[in-house]
Parts: sequence; structure tokens; C-alpha cells
Amino acid sequence: MHLAHRYTVIETLGKGAGGEVHLVEDRFSPGSPLALKTLEGDEGQLVSALRREFQVLAALRHPQLAQVFDFGRFESAELEGPRTFLTREFIDGQRGSEVLLDASFEEIINLAMAICRALSPLHRSGLIHGDLKPDNVIVTSDNDVRLIDFGLARAEGEASLLPTGTLPYIAPEVVKGEAVDPRCDLYSLGAMLYE
Repeated sequence: MHLAHRYTVIETLGKGAGGEVHLVEDRFSPGSPLALKTLEGDEGQLVSALRREFQVLAALRHPQLAQVFDFGRFESAELEGPRTFLTREFIDGQRGSEVLLDASFEEIINLAMAICRALSPLHRSGLIHGDLKPDNVIVTSDNDVRLIDFGLARAEGEASLLPTGTLPYIAPEVVKGEAVDPRCDLYSLGAMLYE
């Protein structure tokens, strides 16, 4: 199957929340596989979050943040209707939730420090990840830590009437609809480590 007249689907990596993530190869630039995230439709809250994720990652280049390449829309007969998509580098590794299960105390500390290093350029840019949780941390085979899923990222000082994030990891000020700052991500990291 080809998507957006450019990407050849190798396999489907996951489904949920109105979309899918595929492992694809770019026919115009063969070589390394990419992750292609699609969402149904071409407007709405999820599409806005996907656009925000692309904008955040396109503006930041850091070895511990997933690099993005393309954002757009396409019609698909196979997927029935319009789709909005984002491509990013494919990061082969384990989710943080898998790694933390059998990790030693030293490995957990190293993972926490690596997550802090990954958050640093984001926070220096005045942005908050907004959904830091074990499943949004990828640990590669050489123990490199990468952060993914920046769809809920927002500017420091921004408030929202609706809490965003994953409930067990949301800082209290986010639940209360107060302004966010880097401490929100650090709270989420603390909840991960406590868990």
C-alpha cells in the first residue's frame, strides 16, 4: 500500500485515537524507514495536536527528540477518506514502560538523567512536553533515550480549561487548569519513577 503517493507501508505499528502509525519507506528517499502517523479527516482537535507536534519537533533539533520530516494531507481509498499525516524518524527500541519493569536502581537513575537531558532543549525553548509518560520514552538497543509524541506540547505559561495528558502522570496545576511550566514535566517524570 502507498500513502500520499510517496510512502510505501512496510507494516502497521499501531492503531488508536482515530489514527494509525505505520512503518514506511519514502520512495523519493529510500534508505532508513520512517514512522508515519495518520489521523482521520483534515481538521479537528487531534489534527491540531498533530500539527503542533510537527511544528514543535521541526523547530527543535536535538539527538534525544524524534526528528520530523513531512506533514500534510492525502486522500486514501484504502483508508477510506481524507487523512492528515506526519512522518518522523523511526526509533527502534523499547518503550520506557517495558524497560522500567526489570531495570536496576542504577539503570532507572540513568534513564531519569537521560530524560532530563531530552527535556532540557524543550524547556529552554519555552515549551512543555505535556504528556511525559513511560510509553512516550523510547530506549534504543544502545541505551539511547528518545522522547516521542509532542501532540500536547504547549508554551510555558499557557493555561487550559481542559486538563491534557495521561491521568496518572498529570501535574496538579494542569488538572486545575493553571499555567504550565517545566515543573509539570518534572512532576510527570517523578510519577514515572515512583511507579
